[in-house]
Amino acid sequence: MEKKPGLRWKLGIFIIAGLVLLVFGLYFIGKQKNLFVSVFTIRAAFKNVSGLKVGNNIRFGGIAVGTVENIGLINDTSVMVDMSIKSEVRKFIRRGSRAGIGTEGLMGERVVLISPAIDSSGPIRDNDVLASDPPVETDQIMASLKKPEVVAKIDKLGFSVEPRDPAAFRPYQIQEIATWMKIAKDAGIQPEE
Repeated sequence: MEKKPGLRWKLGIFIIAGLVLLVFGLYFIGKQKNLFVSVFTIRAAFKNVSGLKVGNNIRFGGIAVGTVENIGLINDTSVMVDMSIKSEVRKFIRRGSRAGIGTEGLMGERVVLISPAIDSSGPIRDNDVLASDPPVETDQIMASLKKPEVVAKIDKLGFSVEPRDPAAFRPYQIQEIATWMKIAKDAGIQPEE
């Protein structure tokens, strides 16, 4: 059997390219899961996690700072969410911070949103439990849009409200949901727990 001189080079390049892709893939996955950075754990108890899954992002000030590590039942009315947070942001998260569940992206992927503390409480420590806010469901926002006072405010903002059916309102960006939530809050509509 005759050997071709370029065959070994091609095979070598193919193997090296495969190894480079493997290393980049491992690095990318590790970076997403905080495998190569120093982390600490905090927790929050919720009545409803609304589709949150292990591996979903944690955001503080709109920046991804960690991932959901574990979700477990405490009792029949409470769910504990363990969060792995990058150590570099520990100084910004205070004991008085609050955790909530929101959505991001077109597909409505769930995220934990940590809001800054209003008071000057001390920095958070490992395994501290944050106070939590109930998640606002898209269904609640849509139902609140049926109210005439809300429709009037949406009209003033220049949004199209014809037909007056909540199915006509499909939020495509998180900013739109935030605007609608503010309108609902201004109209005195509170989310149900």
